[in-house]
Amino acid sequence: MEFTATLSEQTVEEKSECHFTCELNKENVPVTWYKGTSKIVPSKKYSVESVGTSHTLVIKDVDKKDVAQYSVQTGDLRSSAALHVDGKKGDS
Repeated sequence: MEFTATLSEQTVEEKSECHFTCELNKENVPVTWYKGTSKIVPSKKYSVESVGTSHTLVIKDVDKKDVAQYSVQTGDLRSSAALHVDGKKGDS
């Protein structure tokens, strides 16, 4: 098994949503998402979508506290990417 698409670095505006997506070459494989070294649990803040070979982490209402390295793991495979927040929106 291998990634056919890995995570890519994201820059989003505050209060928007961020989507990290990867694809595997095999369907219905369970994956685990991490923020830094902490396992992400689906909540109001985070949702996880898995459709066929595609796996997406959605981070809602992004703010500066969400700036981190995010990763997805299945077995020995791991892909990581950074989230950056552009604070211009709504700042006065």
